[in-house]
Amino acid sequence: MEQRTQPRGRTDTKEAPATALSRIRAAAPRAFVVALTIALLLHLPLLPTRLFAWLSMLFGDPVEMVDMEGEVVIPIDLDLVPGETRAPAPDPEPTAAEPDPSAEPTKQAEIKPKKKAEPADAGPDAEAPDAGPDADVEDAGLNDAGPEDAGTADAAPLATDGGTQAPDAGAPVAELPDAGADVEAVAKVELDAGLDAAAPVPVAELPDAGADAGGPRLKDPLAAAGSAADIASKNPNVQVLIAGDRIRKHELGTWFSRILVGIPQWQSFFKDTPIDPIRDLDHLLIAGPQFRDSRKVVAVMDFNVPEPKIRAAIEAIVKRSHPPGHWLDDTPVPAAIAKADKGERIFALVPGKRILVVLPADAKGELAKVKSTKGFNKSSGVGIALSMVTPHRAFTGLPFQIPDTFKWMRLSVTPTDDGGADVLLEAQDKDASLAEKHAGELGPIVEGFRKVEIPFLGRFEVLGPTPFVAEGDLVRATTHVTNKQLKYIMSAVEQQLAKQAKAAEEGGKTAP
Repeated sequence: MEQRTQPRGRTDTKEAPATALSRIRAAAPRAFVVALTIALLLHLPLLPTRLFAWLSMLFGDPVEMVDMEGEVVIPIDLDLVPGETRAPAPDPEPTAAEPDPSAEPTKQAEIKPKKKAEPADAGPDAEAPDAGPDADVEDAGLNDAGPEDAGTADAAPLATDGGTQAPDAGAPVAELPDAGADVEAVAKVELDAGLDAAAPVPVAELPDAGADAGGPRLKDPLAAAGSAADIASKNPNVQVLIAGDRIRKHELGTWFSRILVGIPQWQSFFKDTPIDPIRDLDHLLIAGPQFRDSRKVVAVMDFNVPEPKIRAAIEAIVKRSHPPGHWLDDTPVPAAIAKADKGERIFALVPGKRILVVLPADAKGELAKVKSTKGFNKSSGVGIALSMVTPHRAFTGLPFQIPDTFKWMRLSVTPTDDGGADVLLEAQDKDASLAEKHAGELGPIVEGFRKVEIPFLGRFEVLGPTPFVAEGDLVRATTHVTNKQLKYIMSAVEQQLAKQAKAAEEGGKTAP
């Protein structure tokens, strides 16, 4: 008879003896689970998940808002409607106490209705509540809105302390052509849609000269500088006064500083030094026969940084000089002689007065006058003042000609609160008839150059309306430059200086 095959299982199979490798294999799944669990616990807090926020809400301790001791919150009602005073809120009615059942009944006291409080008189004699001495309210009066308060990040001394490297609202600009009315767009100079549809810019007014209205209204830089001007030569052809303590408060103060540093003459003097002309100098007076040849130019500046920093800058100039410079002996004030801008100069420090003077090499005898200087007058609102004689000789590259009968011309630039500037111009002509004639001619000429064509954007006003008027033998003009216009002008000047510097560098390389 056929026998059925007996089923076979683990009991019928002989197990191989346990080895180390088999034990590891048997424990591998459990080890993997343990390792994965540990990894999740370690990395889950770093994942952007709200799991732990939910856990905190479920298991965390409740948070209670507790008032800090010593702090009192006083609600203040503001009556914004003039002539009305809100009536004081009535006192809450007292609530009757619940009767005690065990107490003996008594006659209930009558509660008389409380008389309504009458509203306070809000007549014309009602005074506003006193805010008290602790009410710190900033004065927003118009009198405080002058140029002195128009600071930006200050430039405090150009507040970023970024020196000339940090742009201040001045963005990199696209290159402008050398001349002509067609100018490429300036990068990051924000133009409103419809340039010609913009509201007309208000024209700056000339200051009132009072009874002496027939004379010049603008001071020349030497007169504005005060005692510091005594060091400069008498009757210089060109004078410039830059009030760094005014310009550094302007929104574009750092950008203007960068432009000054780009001037070749400044590069020759203070290249590779930490001196910033706007951040570190409160005033800079430059005077001389001409600026193209600076060997006879005198520069006087008062600085607001420690004297050792200025002395270190002079040391750098002395070491860079060829032939080598040196400190002079037996001088009334510390002075060194070194070569800068194609000629030797004397750099003199006035101890205790924070004044630095740059003189021609042959002006060593003027150091006694340098020692006795009292420094600069207090700045007015003017940021830049310029004066020159026979201006037609200086402006030879303009697309129009300055009248050769102008004896002198003065210009002032005053920073304004809107980020722009008021520009005033004054020139003395040969006589009143010529002044009237030239005022009538210059107005239309400047009006023709006041707007330029910018590709893809249309016409852009570089200047605001600039009327020319004649008063006696004086020709006067005034205009306001907006923040956008100022950025455009500064971009053009900066690019022109960069081209000059590049041409000078290439000329130096090719020179034998």
